[in-house]
Amino acid sequence: MAMIGLAGGIGGRRPGRALATAAARPASPESRVAGRPRRLRAVPPAAGALGLRDVARGGAGLVAGARYLARLEAEVRRELAVPHVFLFSSGRAALAVLLRALHQLSGRTEVVVPAYTCFSVPAAVVRAGLVVVPCDVDPERFDFNPRALARAVTGRTLCVIPTHLLGATADVTAIAPLARARGAFVVEDAAQGLGGRRDGRPLGTLGDAGVFSFDRGKLVTCGSGGMVVTASARIAAALGAGWRAAGAPGVAAAVGDVLRALGLAVFLRPWLHWLPAAMPWLELGRTVYDPAFPIRRMSGAKAAMLAGWPARVAAERALRAEAADDYRRRGAALAGDGGAAPAVRIPLLAPDRPSRDALVRAGRRRGLGIAPLYPTGIDEIPALRAGGPAACPGAAAIAARLLTLPGHRFASAPVRAEIGRLVAAVLGDERAAPPAPAGGVEAGA
Repeated sequence: MAMIGLAGGIGGRRPGRALATAAARPASPESRVAGRPRRLRAVPPAAGALGLRDVARGGAGLVAGARYLARLEAEVRRELAVPHVFLFSSGRAALAVLLRALHQLSGRTEVVVPAYTCFSVPAAVVRAGLVVVPCDVDPERFDFNPRALARAVTGRTLCVIPTHLLGATADVTAIAPLARARGAFVVEDAAQGLGGRRDGRPLGTLGDAGVFSFDRGKLVTCGSGGMVVTASARIAAALGAGWRAAGAPGVAAAVGDVLRALGLAVFLRPWLHWLPAAMPWLELGRTVYDPAFPIRRMSGAKAAMLAGWPARVAAERALRAEAADDYRRRGAALAGDGGAAPAVRIPLLAPDRPSRDALVRAGRRRGLGIAPLYPTGIDEIPALRAGGPAACPGAAAIAARLLTLPGHRFASAPVRAEIGRLVAAVLGDERAAPPAPAGGVEAGA
């Protein structure tokens, strides 16, 4: 393999002197990477099922929205075997309304959240007028650290939010007894878990309520969207009042939903995605904590774009399972559950932050869709720290080491082969060993 830096005569310097200088310097991870950047290719880190036909169906939803909303609710009830379904404009809107409903039933104010999770989760807690309690996580499985959770759940706890992250399923059946013994609800964050199962049951149906997301990058998307499911008539009654108060989007908002989805469907293609990816003001891939988000019901246009979601989710999960197997064959040691239930992205833990960052930089130069996930634990979000120090080392370790590999339809076999070579070149034999599979985890249908 050719090594970067062997073209010693560049810039008028003699080859011998350049080689001697290079030999005197310690090799950086990037120095082991060969190949040229691909400037007009940008594989997106995540890409859900959304095609032009789906967007066209969204146009039909502008005039027949009620029918598509009813059909989507019926599909969810059937597939997840739940009696109550509420559709919202986004996953964070869905979570915020659910938390308000639980607060009305309980009066408690603290919400225990994994310290490494999407920033939209604490944003929804704050939007609901409640208090975020970060709880440290296992740095290899991404689930709650059991000892930290036992300390975090108190008589002030409204609910605990276990999160199914990157295919690693939270052990809700172990978390629920602790929460319920202290009078707290269990709300599953299944934003990335649609179609997955644990212990024979659909993710999102193991707790008192489950929250799902249809935002861009999820397995199936309508640009943005969310829903809450529950089997509890008591929770459904309180949640229904919040859903009605949220209000339906107007015609202009629904048309905007379709136009944004059209842009997403078009520019996800790697030969076009480089264009928005090169525009820093679009902030693609940037994680932002922002509690000032709108709360509305889902539009009929969005519901129309989600038609047939069970089959589409199954196809997307199959793609990611195939990609995860391919990466493992190429030597990548996957994190979480070792890829047993692959979700929106495929996780890998580098040995340390410098190696992780080197691989991300090299992948970005080649447009391969290799990316970090959330930049810090939520305990390090300035607005939530209240002047105190960060106290979740497990979350800090994940934030320093985690990167994700693409597993969607645009991550073709040649792209995955290039990624495999890059992982081997940058991480070498120092790749993290995969943890043992967690008990009771099943690949989603």
